[in-house]
Amino acid sequence: MKSKHYYKAERQSLRSITFLSLFFFLSILSPFFSIVGNFTGFDLLIVIISLVALLDSKFMLPKNIVFVSLALVLTSIFSLTYTLIVFVENYESLMNFAQVVFLASFGLVASLYIASFIKLEDFLDTVVIFFIGSVGILWVSLFFDLPMVKFDLVSRYLPLFSGFSALFVISNAYCLYRFSNRQISSLYLSIVLLISFLGLYVTQQQSLLLGLFFGLVVLIIKEKKRILFIPLALAVFFYYYDLIFSLVVNLTLFGSIQMDNTRVKLIDDFFASLIANPAVLLHGYGIEKWVGDANQEPHNIILHLISDYGIFSAISYIILVFGYILNVFKPSSNLRLFSLFLLVCMFPNYMLHTYTLERGQIILFMILSAYYFSSRFVMNAHSKMLTGDESKSLQK
Repeated sequence: MKSKHYYKAERQSLRSITFLSLFFFLSILSPFFSIVGNFTGFDLLIVIISLVALLDSKFMLPKNIVFVSLALVLTSIFSLTYTLIVFVENYESLMNFAQVVFLASFGLVASLYIASFIKLEDFLDTVVIFFIGSVGILWVSLFFDLPMVKFDLVSRYLPLFSGFSALFVISNAYCLYRFSNRQISSLYLSIVLLISFLGLYVTQQQSLLLGLFFGLVVLIIKEKKRILFIPLALAVFFYYYDLIFSLVVNLTLFGSIQMDNTRVKLIDDFFASLIANPAVLLHGYGIEKWVGDANQEPHNIILHLISDYGIFSAISYIILVFGYILNVFKPSSNLRLFSLFLLVCMFPNYMLHTYTLERGQIILFMILSAYYFSSRFVMNAHSKMLTGDESKSLQK
């Protein structure tokens, strides 16, 4: 018979998922309510949550992340000052700076507050639900004209609360972890991976495909006894080769390196500029100012941050947004494994692209980091799928 504590925990989880669902649903509509520049109704929602947090007497800001936030703000001010002195046209620079400060202040407080009263696994379960829903919306958009799905002449994408990349990375990393920890079945993981391929077919985000491949490689290395599942799963997916053929033959990594070398050339140009003027490491070349011969920023999140704000701002940004990766140094094997899946799944996407300040894209990662910095990054180690012999051994 289930205890009162069990039902209390279930009710708490239901309330948490309901809140997150409302939070995600309201943010879906936010791109249609622009306030000024790149700020939308979703940013107003973040401000409201932050104000509620600051009025909550029980809410405390962890000192370690406050220092990181202050470092990002102060170094960004230094970079902005340099930009305003050296350059004339600075509207885009000011908007970029405003978004960085917004993330380091309101975005941080809102993330920490959400992490303070919602369990990590409730948050992750909700992300998976909305990931599946987003793929469904993408496919519906192939047949019907949906205002929430846009075509940017390169690929379709969702201008929703998160952006497809964040949903994809977190959902797949979480499901790979849960399968490795025997909390979900092979069928469950197969369905999620198939949904992932269906989403990639629409968005054509090849770096996400590469990240998923890395995640499967980690799973193969980790799962020695059940390694036969992997070729079976891949056989199912490649049965639908017509859906993913264009992803494989046009893989951005191979296409860039083997055909036009654009991304490699951008990075080479950037390092040449650094060698010519190493002092810009401190403040960057000016916010939104450096471009290579291809008239683009370096397609690497760290190098792009350095080009705009300098190395200290770059480090602060990475810690603030992706600080949860530091769990790989934790003694807990569960935390290390989940963080490893997150790292390998996100690595290609962010190492082959410029940094983003889109709040919906970043806020999911910032919430994960908030769990880490508030010491609430706790993964359930309980295995829900036990064999008969294992169940007997636990009962003894």
